[in-house]
Amino acid sequence: MLVALPAVLLFAVSCVNDYDNCTTPASEHTADPVKLRFTIVTRTAMDNHTRQTRAADISGEETGTAPENYLNLAGHDIRFLLFDGEQKLLREFTPDADITVAEGSANSNYVTYTVRATIAEPYFARAADGNLSFYIMVVANGKPYRQNAFALAPGTTTIKAIADQLVAFTLPTHTELPDGSSIGWVPSQPGEADGEYIPMAGLQQFTLPQGAFNGNNGPEGFVELSPGNGNKDINMLRALAKIEVIDKIDITDNLANAPAGRVSVEKVELLGYCATGTVLPAYGQWNRNGVLETQQVEAPTMASSLAYRAPNSDYLATNQNNALIDFHQDKNATESREDGCPVFSVYTTEYSLAAIGNAVRPYVRVTVQDPNGGNQGSRLYQLRLANYAGGTAEDDIDFLLRNHIYRYEITSVSSSIQVGYTVCPWDENRLDVPDFN
Repeated sequence: MLVALPAVLLFAVSCVNDYDNCTTPASEHTADPVKLRFTIVTRTAMDNHTRQTRAADISGEETGTAPENYLNLAGHDIRFLLFDGEQKLLREFTPDADITVAEGSANSNYVTYTVRATIAEPYFARAADGNLSFYIMVVANGKPYRQNAFALAPGTTTIKAIADQLVAFTLPTHTELPDGSSIGWVPSQPGEADGEYIPMAGLQQFTLPQGAFNGNNGPEGFVELSPGNGNKDINMLRALAKIEVIDKIDITDNLANAPAGRVSVEKVELLGYCATGTVLPAYGQWNRNGVLETQQVEAPTMASSLAYRAPNSDYLATNQNNALIDFHQDKNATESREDGCPVFSVYTTEYSLAAIGNAVRPYVRVTVQDPNGGNQGSRLYQLRLANYAGGTAEDDIDFLLRNHIYRYEITSVSSSIQVGYTVCPWDENRLDVPDFN
């Protein structure tokens, strides 16, 4: 059972998202209002340690932290678009002033959002004559990144047309600290109206049975669109990928038992990235196997102007052509690990090897600190974004996908490694790509 938090976040009466192109058709006051309730999910919800049923493509064990899950309700940075059964835009609507953040039984992690909306839309009158299909799209957390405006025309614009616009946002690369310094970008803590959060989008198709609004509705007269099994939730996908580098050097079980004076990872950097990403994936990524809804993507969707920042091919070079993003020491990810091993993380847009042509491919630079190394205590290594087998890099990966985590665990560094090697001969280098839910 999902429990509502005592705090309830309110929206302004006018436009829920404060964007300039909110759509309100002239028919707003020409139809009897209907009352709908539905659920938005930013990761897999848990109930008594049992995973709820969700779309088959939205699966995975990665739960996300509270900042990674948060939809910026406090800043009105969320949009709701209503489409008819033929996927044509009906209107943009404003939920009632009681969108509630709910929590799972284990902890509060901004996992689930319950939305109540009263909508005066003539299209819903058709439910009196037969079953009625429609779609709801949710887009959130775009304002801080100079996200372009959607071109919307009720009665004309389709879901495919919106996806085909390739509406883009600018990748955040750093977070400024109170002392004036900066670190690699991290999402703001939940509840900051002017905070920076991960851009997200989701889509779900609903079907109302004939006579759905004849009075046999749920509590307070709302028609429940998202049943308790979760298979009609609106699942949100983050528009960013995450890369993690985990320091497990000389750690056999957990950090507390690590040998004193061990070699450790000091700093991690991403060299090479696309400065712009797309808010929505390509239409075909969510329209597979005859189902149009949020689905884990199988290929990246690149912005029309991807603005690829190509790094210097020499990983030792100090001039990296404005193509460097620092990883941050990820406290939340570290604390979530049973072994306590330090995690360094970076968020980035989707990437396609085919899209960058002959430009230098992105890679990761790792600085390792050896307390017994004297003047050579810090050493730099280049870590390819590649598939690894037996500790050896094979083919470079073809792309980074939104809503996925790319995880490298560094368990050992050979004492014979010297600066200048293009591939670090780790004793073990494992790349796991879990679904980021």
